[in-house]
Amino acid sequence: MSDLLSSTRSVLHWGAVVQMGSDTYLVANEGYGSSGSSQKSKAIKTANRHCEKMGKTMKVISTEQSEGGWGKLPSAEAVFSCEDKSL
Repeated sequence: MSDLLSSTRSVLHWGAVVQMGSDTYLVANEGYGSSGSSQKSKAIKTANRHCEKMGKTMKVISTEQSEGGWGKLPSAEAVFSCEDKSL
């Protein structure tokens, strides 16, 4: 039961934006029944929403994705920054 509870807690944090520096952020996603590229798309959409809430535009710094496999879910992460819209 504790393994199930731990994995449920992990699910709740997928897609959360984590600040890595003064204007650098990370968002990661993983999920059943999808692909690494669809998880990357979700991560980028989350990054866009995060920057839009601050009135800024999102700039991708880097992305990584994994298609998953035996015992591993498809996943992706995006590192990004939020820039003033005038730039």
